[in-house]
Amino acid sequence: MRFCCFVNPRSGGKKGEVLIRHLKDLARSPRFHCEVVEIDFQFLAHQVKNALSFDRIVIAGGDGTFSGFLPFLTNSQIPVGLLPLGTGNDLARELRLLEQGAPREPEDWLSFYASAPIRELTVWKAQFKNELEPFLFINYLSFGYDGEVLSHFESLRSRFGWVPRLFGKHGNRLLYLVAGTKALLHPRLPELTLQADSQTRHLAEHRSILFSNISSVMGIGSSHLESSPYDGKLECSALPGFSQYFGLIAPSLRSFPGGFFEPRCFFGESKWRVAGFSGPLWYQYDGEARKLAESSTLTLCPAGTVRMCCDV
Repeated sequence: MRFCCFVNPRSGGKKGEVLIRHLKDLARSPRFHCEVVEIDFQFLAHQVKNALSFDRIVIAGGDGTFSGFLPFLTNSQIPVGLLPLGTGNDLARELRLLEQGAPREPEDWLSFYASAPIRELTVWKAQFKNELEPFLFINYLSFGYDGEVLSHFESLRSRFGWVPRLFGKHGNRLLYLVAGTKALLHPRLPELTLQADSQTRHLAEHRSILFSNISSVMGIGSSHLESSPYDGKLECSALPGFSQYFGLIAPSLRSFPGGFFEPRCFFGESKWRVAGFSGPLWYQYDGEARKLAESSTLTLCPAGTVRMCCDV
């Protein structure tokens, strides 16, 4: 079986750089037919086009790295494997790739993906009314506090890049904690109206709203407990205050009397429309921060599927 392995050298501190060397050693062995590609996002379309003739594509990186491939792999027939190197690795958690007994060494991952089950995961398209190009996501999309945290995190990581290089993903988590503290004073969201075929919701000045295709979030918690990447539905969770974030990180707290830690959870829909956004506003999708410059309306709908090798 022929593998094309894409590696983000920046992922996981030094893990990406080390993995490139290990995979190149495997490529020289008779056991695997493996081509190793160092990801260059500027030329990613060309890199993926050259890989479509292989039997499997393996992407080594975090959630943001994988999300960058969606424009080129959505509705493609080639099976894709994920080798988790990121900080949160939410998609890998959802696919049960981090559980006890999961592969650990590069050769074990390739052996696993040679025969792993293949399932189709829904990919979602988000389009702001005043922007020409939509964007795709597979994990989640959120507005408010999450976006502010990630914008601070990316700024800290560019200034203190030595921290993740020295401490790996634990260094990234430390920077994420600092970013979360800096974002505590962010303003609340404006009043929003969420519309779908079977429900309309009005949200007044919440801290965040989260649209989830998977239940795993923040690398340790759960968002909407009914979220599944296989059902073609996108669930929404609204967080009025910071206490609901503890409910995301530790779902057992949601049973606390009075609903103090319980996010407002709305059942899944195949299409959403959100009106009332006013810029500037930070948001994030699949762990990547973006800034909405001006007021707009958002529409969400399925973009297609990606064929994933997984353990479920």
